[in-house]
Formats: sequence, C-alpha cells, structure tokens
Amino acid sequence: MSGKTIKILHKKRNERGIALLITLLLIVFLTLAVFNFSFTVTSNFFQMEKQQKIIRALHIAEAGINRAINDLRKDMKNQPDNPWVDGDINGYSIGPDMNEFYTFPYSDNNLNENFYTVRLKNGTYGQTMWIRSTGTVGEVEQTVEVYVEGVIASIWDNAIFADSSAPATLINGNANIHGSVHIIGSSLESGDFAIDMNGTAAIARNHYKGLSLDLRNRIPPLEQELFNGDMLDTLRSELRVKNGLVVLSGDAFVGEPDVSGNTIKETADAVYVTEGFDGNKGEENVFADNDIASPYDWGNALYLPYLDDPFEGYVTYTDYLKDNALVLTNEINIITPESNFNYTNGKGTITMDGEGHLEIDGIIFIDEGNALTVKKSGDLKTIEYSGAGSIYVSGKVNINTSLVTSGANSFPQNIIGIMTPEEINFNEAQIDVMGLFYSQDKIKIQKQTNLIGSGVSQHFDMGTNVPSIFQVPDTLFNLPPGLIGKDPFYIIKIKYWSQF
Repeated sequence: MSGKTIKILHKKRNERGIALLITLLLIVFLTLAVFNFSFTVTSNFFQMEKQQKIIRALHIAEAGINRAINDLRKDMKNQPDNPWVDGDINGYSIGPDMNEFYTFPYSDNNLNENFYTVRLKNGTYGQTMWIRSTGTVGEVEQTVEVYVEGVIASIWDNAIFADSSAPATLINGNANIHGSVHIIGSSLESGDFAIDMNGTAAIARNHYKGLSLDLRNRIPPLEQELFNGDMLDTLRSELRVKNGLVVLSGDAFVGEPDVSGNTIKETADAVYVTEGFDGNKGEENVFADNDIASPYDWGNALYLPYLDDPFEGYVTYTDYLKDNALVLTNEINIITPESNFNYTNGKGTITMDGEGHLEIDGIIFIDEGNALTVKKSGDLKTIEYSGAGSIYVSGKVNINTSLVTSGANSFPQNIIGIMTPEEINFNEAQIDVMGLFYSQDKIKIQKQTNLIGSGVSQHFDMGTNVPSIFQVPDTLFNLPPGLIGKDPFYIIKIKYWSQF
C-alpha cells in the first residue's frame, strides 16, 4: 500500500471521527433543548394552573362579597330603622363590632370543593360595614375587602325630590335648602337646566342653622359625625342630579366652606351631578366632601310616582286612596284656626276644635275637584296638629298659615302628608309648616316660609324671597298612612375595594 493511499485512509478516519463528534454534540444539544423545552412547558403549565386557581379563588371571594351584600340588603329591608347593629343580620346571630372582624357563619359556602370565608366589621357611623372575603382553591387563597354603605333610597329621604314629564327647569329661584336634593329630570336633554338658583340661594346645606329654637325643640336632634377632628351635627346632605345642569348664579352655592371649631358640618357630604355645573359661579361655589365631577350613581332606582299609576289591583293610586279613606266633598274647603268640625268613618278622622287644634288619623279624600285652603283667621295664624294622616285633595292646595305639631319632640311622630294632582302654593310670609307635600304639578313657595319636612313634585318655584326647607331625616320612618311613594328601595354602595 502506497503512502498516498495510507494518507487518504487516515483522512477518511479523521473525517468520520469529526462527524461522529458533531453528531454526539448535536444529540447532546437536542437533548438539552428538548429537556429545556419540556421544563419550560411544565413550568408554564404549573404557572398557568396556579394563575387559574388565583382567578378562581378571586371569583369565589367575590361570590362571598356578593352574598354578604345580599344579606345586608335584606336586613335593611326587614329592619330599616336599625340594621346591622342589633346582633342579628338577616337571621344570623353575629356582630356588631367596630374593632375586630367577626365571621359570617355560612355553612353552605362550598363551590365545587372550593370555598369562601366572609368576615365583617362595622363602620364607625350609620349603616357602614367592612366586608372581607377569602376565596380558597386548594392551596391558593385570594382575599377581597370592600367598605360599603347601606342607603334607603326613597323620594321622601330628601328636602326636595323632583322629576318631570315636561322639558322645563325643575327647581328655580332663591331659597335655602337644608338637606338632600334629588333631581331625576327624565324630560331634560343635554344642556338643559335642572336647577337654576340665584341670589343667596343655598342647596344641600348640612345643618339647622337659621331654624328657630322653638321649631328645633319639636323635631329630633341631628346625628353627629366626626369630621376633621370635630364632632358635628349633620343632615348628611347630598345633591344628586341625573339629567341636566346645575346653574349657580349670584351668590348661590351648594354646601358651604368648612369652618373648624364649631358644632355644625358645613360641607355637603357628596355631590353626584352627571352633566356638571354652570352659571357665573358654577363649580367655584360647590363645597362637598367628594369629587364634584362624580356622576349620578343610583341608576334607575328612583322615579316620580304618579297618582294615576296603577297600584295593587287598583286602576290608579287615586282609586286606592279613595277606597281606603274618609271621603269628603264640600265638607272641607277652608281650614282656619277657628274652624270647628269632626268627620270620621273608621278609615280616616279629621277634627278641628275651634281653638287652633287639629287632629288627623288615616286617609282623608277631598273629592270632586275641590280645592283646600289653610289660612289664618284675623290675628290667629297658627294651627297645631296631632296624629298621623294623609290628605288627598283633588284640586289646588293653598297653605297660607302656620301648620305645626304641638309640643316638644312632636314631629314626625305626629305628621301630615298632603297630595294633589294640581299645584301646592305657600303664599304667606313668616309662616312655619311641618309635613310632607306631594304635587303632581308644581310646588310654589313665594314668600319667607319655613317648610320643615319634604316636598316632592315635577317642578319647584322658590320665588325671590328666600324661603327655607329643612329636611327631617326621621320622617322616613314615620311616613303617614296612604302617602304616595312610601315603599323604599335599598341600595348597598361600595365605597372602597381592594384585593390582597
């Protein structure tokens, strides 16, 4: 064999060795790649599985939140004047505690072998509650915490509630409104005025400043709230406007600037106005605790009821009232302090003693288009009443004398509600009127009248002489029999949400 042949053979062997080495390296590389790919896939699989468990646990925690909110809402409906603080929440014997969380003893809280645990802690005022719910899926836990407030949504839980089926400003004029104002404005288009206040008008004032001591002694004291380090009297006033602008001109304002060191709360608790503010003051004169750009927040919960709406098997609410009332025609058209009468039939009673004292009970129905005027008699300009009753008037209502309850702490345990499909007019200066007033048309307050209670109507004409309305929150739990719109709607508002 020649040397050349031997060299060729050596070269071939070397080439085969290099190829073998490359093949071995390639196999090792591919093995490592496959291992790495398998590890990545497996790791991603476990991460995806864990992420799915986290999502499921979060949804289960939310289910616990929703269940607790439902029980809190039912408890409000069953006991609206004292929910969440009596040691019973919708049949569960728990709470209250403002310092430590306590467990909602749900026994059927499993969801496909996963479960939630719900804990509660009472808030520091009113119907407020912390809800903490932990969802558990295998070894994974997710916790959601919310802070909620229970609200009884009622047209009568306001100084003024207004809605309209005709496109026009719902509130206008110059008035002091102490308490909440709630405007729906169903008929309003974007840019229309819902409220047009001028002069020294004030909306959603949060106190009873300006109300005489005599009148304050006849109504419950205000609740107190810790605000900026001070315990303050408060009406918890809020302004809500679903449709339309709020126009503030002159020195008109919503709420008031906070003044430290006194005993009353000036700022409004909240403002929820979808379209915002206009006028030469606009947002400049809005003083509220929340972001004043917050939109309306109650959806379709409230609306203005009408007397010709159907009701509980009757063609109209008016028919219901007439069938459950003392029905009068021409017996009463005018009431003065010197009136003397006594009408009763077991469904309703109304009497006057000739000395300025009125008693009422049940439902009174003044029929056949007749109006009702309550007016002074000479120098006698006050009627004091007792009892709880509603008066339906088929014609206009004119209140031109003082109409107040008798004695200290007498309102709203004693309370009158007046309803009419037509106008209600207050047209006398320096009178005080206690009650709840519903007009399907318009309420006009033309002079310096103090209305202690609430008004519900399509429109409010407040004139130019600065009348005042003072909401009394306790009226919500003392509504007279037969008053339209008595049934409330219960809302649980989530004010804070966090996940941890």
